[in-house]
This record gives sequence, structure tokens and C-alpha cells, in this order.
Amino acid sequence: LHRVDRRQRQMCIRDRHGFVYIRYNTALENIDGLGNLETIDFGSLTIHSIHQITNLQGLSNLKSVQGRITIDNNGLLQNLDGLQNIEFVASGISILYNPQLTTLNGISNVVRDLEVTGNWALTDISALDNIDIIGQLWITDNPVLQSLNGLENLERITQSLIIHNNDSLQNIDDLQKLTHVTGYFGLTHNNQLDDFCGITNLVVNGEFNDLIINYNAYNPTQQDIIDGNCSQ
Repeated sequence: LHRVDRRQRQMCIRDRHGFVYIRYNTALENIDGLGNLETIDFGSLTIHSIHQITNLQGLSNLKSVQGRITIDNNGLLQNLDGLQNIEFVASGISILYNPQLTTLNGISNVVRDLEVTGNWALTDISALDNIDIIGQLWITDNPVLQSLNGLENLERITQSLIIHNNDSLQNIDDLQKLTHVTGYFGLTHNNQLDDFCGITNLVVNGEFNDLIINYNAYNPTQQDIIDGNCSQ
């Protein structure tokens, strides 16, 4: 953070009782000054509207966050490199409205919950391939995401699963191992999604509470899926 003057530093960073906020800075080119940060003991990490950074390498020694990680509205952020050594996040991770982000590489260790919303260039979520159980998972408003490759080992959702408004998503084949969704499961407003065979195992043999399939290219009922009419 040596690249910014004192006034800018006060604007972009606040560390209070373990909270680390880096926000609203147009001059900051990297966050390398956080290289010694290993734990956030009481609160959350937020990186919001830092429009010159392209990666998060300055966080490469961070291992534990007792709150939530939010990476939000960073105009040139291309990847999440720097988060790869995190072992524990108490309240999950939000990856929101980063228009140049193409992959989720760096967050493979998330096990609590995850929201991935509004990342216009995101094409690859394969970094999630070691997750078999997660609390809440939202994948919404990612217009060029074509598949859920990376969720092929997912077996259990203990809260809700929402897949909404992903304009290029055509199938959900990578959910074939999913057998339990405790809360709400919504598959809605995915304009090209016409193949739901990936949740046949869940519908026929698994346990779920509230499955909603609406406003996709095809909208089978649960009975349709049971009868084998899972795609159009």
C-alpha cells in the first residue's frame, strides 16, 4: 500500500476489530502491502471498487477469515490468485460484479457458502471441483457461463441452491452426484437451459425440499424428470 498517500490510504482501508475493508480507490495498483496478513480474527474482508488491480496476490499468506470475504465491483480484476491458501472462511465468499473475471481459480477451499453473481466474463468455475458439501450456493447473472463444470463432485447442499439468469447455460450435467438439497432449489430464467438430466439422480433417488424450475428454455416438472423427459 506504499503506492498511495495517507489520505488515499484512509479512504481505501479500514481495519477495525479485525475487519479489513479496501474500497473506492482508483489509484491503487496492487494490494501487495497485505503480504504479512495471515488471519482476520474477528471480522470480514472486503475488496470493493478497486479498479486498477488485476489479481489478489497480496493476500497469498491469508489462511483464515472469521467473517465473510467479499470481492465486489473491481473493474480490471482478472483472477482470484492470492486466495488459494485460505483454509477457513466462517461466513463464506461473495464474488460479485467483477466484469473482467474469467475463472474462480483461487477459491477451491471454500466450504461454507458461495455467491457468484454478475461476473460478465466468467466462463470457468472448475476451481470448485473439490467441493462435495456446501451450505449455500448461488450462481446468478453470469451471462457467458456455459456449464457447471466444477460441481461434478457436489453431493449435498445444506441450505439453498440458486441457478438464475445465466444466459449461456445449456445443461446442468455436472450436478449428477447431487443427492441432498435441504432448502430452496431454484433453476430459473436461464434462457438456453433445456437439459435437466443432471438432476435426475436427485429427483428420483435423493432428498430435496422445494424445487422450482421456471422461465428456462425448457421447464420440466418433477414427474417429467422421473419419466425420463428431462431434456427437450
